Amino acid sequence: MSADPKTCALRLYLESAFPGHTVSESTARKSEITFKIHGHDGYYQVSVKLTFLETHAVDEIAVLLQEWKVAVAVRTATTACVIVGNGGVSVAWA
Repeated sequence: MSADPKTCALRLYLESAFPGHTVSESTARKSEITFKIHGHDGYYQVSVKLTFLETHAVDEIAVLLQEWKVAVAVRTATTACVIVGNGGVSVAWA
């Protein structure tokens, strides 16, 4: 688990948006960080571009994720990966 305050803010948002689920940092690549959200209803994936984290202050992260309805996008995408970047939210449909 990352100790970076921005990554922690992202994790806290996901944990509050998905109560009863386990949020784990599955990969940290050069350009993004990916979280898996496991629960009784399956699993979800969220990949956040590092440029998003670098561009925004810690207190802006949860606000933007809520404004962009990231949790709704994640639930709608089911097992497809939801991508968060400076341009907003998109889904990597397989």
